[in-house]
Amino acid sequence: MELLSPAGNLYSAYAAFKGGADAIYIGGKRFSARASAENFSDDEIKEITFYAHSIGRKVYVTLNTLLFQDEFFDAVEFAKFLYTINIDGIIIQDLGLANYLHSIMPELPLNASTQLNCHNIKQARALVKIGFKRIVLAREANIEFVKQVKRLGVEVEVFGHGALCVSYSGNCLMSSFIGNRSGNRGRCAQPCRMKYDLLEDSRILTKSTFSISTKDLMTLDNINELVDAGVDSLKLEGRLKSNEYIYLVSKAYRNAINSYKTMNISKEADKKDLISIFNRQFTKGFILNESPFKTLNSKTSSHQGEKIGTVVKAYKNRLAIKLDCKLNRLDGIRFNGAEQFGLTVEKMFLNKEPVEAAYKNQIIELSGIENSEKYLNQEVIKTKDFELIQRIENELNKSLKEEVSGSFISEPGKEIELILKYKNKKIIVFGGIAQKANNSPTSNERIKEQLSKSGDYPYKITKLDIKNTNCFIPISELNEIRNRAFEELRNELIETNELRLNDYKTKDYSFDDQPDIKAMCESIEQDNEINKYGIESYSSFDNDFNKEDRVTNKVKFNNQNELVNFIIEKENNGQLIASQYCNITNSYTLDCFYEFGFTECILSAECDYNSLILLINDYKQRHNKAPNVGYVIYGKLDMMIMRSCPIGTFYNNTNIRCNRCKNHHYELVDRIGEHYTLISDNSCNIRVILNKPIYLLDKMKELKNIGVNVGYLLFTDEEKEKVSELLTNYYSENTNKGPYRGHYNKRPL
Repeated sequence: MELLSPAGNLYSAYAAFKGGADAIYIGGKRFSARASAENFSDDEIKEITFYAHSIGRKVYVTLNTLLFQDEFFDAVEFAKFLYTINIDGIIIQDLGLANYLHSIMPELPLNASTQLNCHNIKQARALVKIGFKRIVLAREANIEFVKQVKRLGVEVEVFGHGALCVSYSGNCLMSSFIGNRSGNRGRCAQPCRMKYDLLEDSRILTKSTFSISTKDLMTLDNINELVDAGVDSLKLEGRLKSNEYIYLVSKAYRNAINSYKTMNISKEADKKDLISIFNRQFTKGFILNESPFKTLNSKTSSHQGEKIGTVVKAYKNRLAIKLDCKLNRLDGIRFNGAEQFGLTVEKMFLNKEPVEAAYKNQIIELSGIENSEKYLNQEVIKTKDFELIQRIENELNKSLKEEVSGSFISEPGKEIELILKYKNKKIIVFGGIAQKANNSPTSNERIKEQLSKSGDYPYKITKLDIKNTNCFIPISELNEIRNRAFEELRNELIETNELRLNDYKTKDYSFDDQPDIKAMCESIEQDNEINKYGIESYSSFDNDFNKEDRVTNKVKFNNQNELVNFIIEKENNGQLIASQYCNITNSYTLDCFYEFGFTECILSAECDYNSLILLINDYKQRHNKAPNVGYVIYGKLDMMIMRSCPIGTFYNNTNIRCNRCKNHHYELVDRIGEHYTLISDNSCNIRVILNKPIYLLDKMKELKNIGVNVGYLLFTDEEKEKVSELLTNYYSENTNKGPYRGHYNKRPL
């Protein structure tokens, strides 16, 4: 099983390799889902890729954001560059980009990003058909699904440690619609880490808590299950984390994987270090069938550290802490109460004497703490372990050297010979003519000493077989043959590709005429009202026009018309319609969906008016016809869909189906008073719905003029009177400007 570590810059990349990572994943300066990381320039990507290959490691590059039409070919050019330097894989979310790249560069290895939210076998089959060689499964997938996907003959990658998205990845619009920063485009502002009120029937259950903030994932104790399930790559999260964090987490999981092989299962020291370096409390995650009521930590969204004591006295800007474990000067601590306060321990006193360290059951004093009385009886946590950081920094200062075996042969009158073996590579280098020693032959110890030096090369010869027959060999010749051998080994490991491109091929499709508007509904009453106007409507209870759940393990789609939220292969004679949650933002993604049998595609609600024009016009120019596309003109969009349940978490549920959400009305309220309704689907997933509906009914003529065929009305919790009012106004052309336009006038960052 490959250990895949994150790297946000060159230093963290080297830290990951020193920690034992088999591979790293990195982002370029654009098109990366961690845009706020430092990320890598093209020259730096080339540097770290060549370095990684020279030591037998791998590099994957994240090109995993959605692409608007005017960005598409910049991303293609970047992918071409990555192909020329023989990158080990490109991680992609945009299906149009994946389909295009596989067509023009079929040898380029493509990895399906977790942003594609692969959670059922029908999706997985489609992704394999597009050309993906590896699928990074949705974080909500479990061990059994790993086994199913492996049967398709594709590599499977899963997350093993670090921060979790609370939403099914690629299905979160919250940051985009709240702050114009799209998570699908790498700019997530992490609204899930903010405080919310949780309401039940308008009654506050929790006030200003981290209601939808997840714990961190840790699978250290379950490596054997992941290996046995056939996981090809274990991914660690953390491109925004410190070098020390990346080294330490990589080392812990390297040890765990190695321990699985040797049956040495002690992990306690590594687990203690993981708690110290960063944690929001830990969960084993849905990959290991964790309960949806045990994945959230509503108390805090920040580092929990390790509890080290309790404040037992407080007076005159001084306080005393009784310790549960060792505390060093320069450690970071935090008082973990309602009003949290953190500091670095610059000075501490034991029995009024300054000390560098204090231990369990000792009482130390800190001074200069304003209003210290309010921290009395609070627990104290250690947020930074100075001793641990120093230990890691010492390790990071060491050179990383790969172990190489070698053979050295010298016979009088013949060229000296050095053979190096590393992984599956064998290098043979010849040097000068060996001279017969008249007095003192060069000793084997001297030969070994010189050949063991490696300078700046990332190699060391740890096993050397020497056959020296009474020869004198100048030191300069030993140095020269060693350096040439290392250089040839390095060059043998570093390969590049010549760019040879195939033509992009796609088909033209004919489309039936469409009505101006269609609707999606959640209730029978809404459906009845819509039918009065003769409008096609999609719902989960309609056998003719079926609307699938956002997340489903159902693999048979047999109704006449299926509106689905992810790419699948067509398997019946009906129509497949791609919903607004399929993240279609460019014309090449339209090509991909049409090739899979979809007859209509609702474009992403993150497309603004100008993006719609560019997309539709590009399709027209390439196909000499307009695409069959829709756009949401009214409705409350799902901001997230979550496997974790804040309602059941509050009530300490043990049963999966408590049905509270069926019998009560639940909402989240953010710090500026915005309301979000919580609705569960048929599988107990929670939909987080923005209570502010998009209103673009007055823009339908404008949309028709640029080539949008169908305007979609989304009805969630509207009463039938509201449905009737909207439709009456639309058909009477009494559509005044709505108060909320979504992204229509401004596309997200």
